Amino acid sequence: MKVLGNRLLVEVRKYETQTESGIIIPEIAKKERRTQGTVLAIGSDVTEVEVGQIVHFSPMAGTSVSSNSAECLVLKEEDILAVAI
Repeated sequence: MKVLGNRLLVEVRKYETQTESGIIIPEIAKKERRTQGTVLAIGSDVTEVEVGQIVHFSPMAGTSVSSNSAECLVLKEEDILAVAI
């Protein structure tokens, strides 16, 4: 998928339903919209973010798109709140 302009294609990070230490994540936490993901593609006008980076974005941002079996969003660069380092 080619992303245009100042947009990014982000694969939304999935959260485990149980942590390694055995803590069960409640149903309500699983229903909330995810706000973290990995950048899969960027448009030609994107300047602050690179492919492969993990980003945090606004929970109400983006448009859902189908990409294989992964949940993906197309976001504007301005919707990115932070980049993990």
